Amino acid sequence: MGREEDALRKKLDEVVGTRYDERGRFGLQWLRKSLPKWLAGVVLAVAAVATVWTVLDRHLKAAHARPGSERNPVMIQVLPAGK
Repeated sequence: MGREEDALRKKLDEVVGTRYDERGRFGLQWLRKSLPKWLAGVVLAVAAVATVWTVLDRHLKAAHARPGSERNPVMIQVLPAGK
């Protein structure tokens, strides 16, 4: 039963790849292969935050810089309910 389980685990590992890591063990080689991906992720995250910040900042400044309404206020008269 042990051989069958090992063969099955090996076959599943080939298909699913739960134990395979192309970067290898944690160390200098792993760092060389992982660092560019991490740096790219950080750069993209900072760019996304900067984009959102810029868009919101421009819209808020434009909303506050808009001139006020020059029209006269509307007068509302509340009438008592008729009985």
